[in-house]
Formats: sequence, structure tokens, C-alpha cells
Amino acid sequence: MHLFSVHVAKAGGTALRHSLAEAFGERLHLQYDDGPMNPASLRNLDPARSVAGLFRPPEDTACTHGHYHPGRFRIDQEDILFALLRPPVDNIISIYFFWKTFRAEGNPLHDYFMREALTIRDFARLPLVRSLYSFSYFGGFDMGRFDILGDYRNRASAIARLSAAIGHPLASEERLNVTAPSEERQAVEADEALKADLRDILIEDIRFFERHAEGR
Repeated sequence: MHLFSVHVAKAGGTALRHSLAEAFGERLHLQYDDGPMNPASLRNLDPARSVAGLFRPPEDTACTHGHYHPGRFRIDQEDILFALLRPPVDNIISIYFFWKTFRAEGNPLHDYFMREALTIRDFARLPLVRSLYSFSYFGGFDMGRFDILGDYRNRASAIARLSAAIGHPLASEERLNVTAPSEERQAVEADEALKADLRDILIEDIRFFERHAEGR
């Protein structure tokens, strides 16, 4: 049995990575070189090959966690597949303000974001952002294959189920890599007209989230 844990950006994956490292130690395989939000990743350079199930993690590992489309790997029947999804508008707001906190580091999308000083509306309209769930992370994948596909707002319940499935205790309340609050973010979160525009832009991902995220 191998655990495949998809770390969706800004949906609690950093804290979960810390817990998985404690649970699995050297048997944890981190997969961050094929980020769905990086235009230069295999996922975006060659989408068909990136989801052809060509790869298995190293044999001496028991858990793979990171930014990747689950179709990258051959996932066997006995394997466990897990992800947390965050409501799209909340998620894009969090990513937007997180991306503003660090310098360009070679991801062409982030470099462009910083160079052009995009507004949050313009950021949300970018194809890889607008379809973060419905294409970038999960496009074409059978979501019924997920053993646990939790709602970030109820992550304690989802992580408790994951703990039971793998037989390892995992922290559910720890929060790491949290985007610092700011007056600008507070203004965005209080702007109902702006959030309505974001809902219109992100409608396909909102439908995806409502169809697949388990709220219990």
C-alpha cells in the first residue's frame, strides 16, 4: 500500500507534509518538480504524457506528497489517494496574497505575476488559475478514485479519516506556511462585489468543488 497525497496550493498541504514526515520518515517521497501551476512543468508542457500513469514512486517509499496531478502515477488498487480542496474563491485569495510575499524564483507564471503586478481579478483569469481544480490539478482524472477528498474547512475530519486509513496519528490542527494578514487582504475579503466577480471567473472550479469535496 502506498499513500498518494496531493498537496493543492494553500489548502493545508504544508502542515500535512510535516505530519507525514513524522509518520513516514525517510519513506516519504516529496513530489514538487511537476507543479500544476508552473507552465514549464511536464503537466503543462505535455499534458497527455503527464497523466498517462507512467510513474511509480521509489520502491523504498510508502507515501508521496506534493504538487502533482494524480494521473502522473500508476496508482494500484490497494493504494490510498488523498487530497484537501479549499473553496475556490478563498483559495485564490490566499494564493494571490501568498505569491505577493516572495520574489520571483523561476516559475514563469509567478514571474509574470510579479512583473505585471496583476490585480486579483487579472490573476484569477489566468488559465492555470481559473481552472486550478478542473484542469491544472485534476483535469480528466476519475475523482471517484479518491479514497478521501476532504473539504479544507473540515480538514480535522478528513485528516482523522486519513490517520485511521494509514495507521499513523497525524496532527489536524497544526497550520504552517500561513499567509500573513494584511489590510489589503482584509479589504478584498470584505468586498462583496469583488468576490462576486471572482465567483463568476471561477465558476467551473466552484462547480468542481461543490461536486467533489466531501464536507463531512
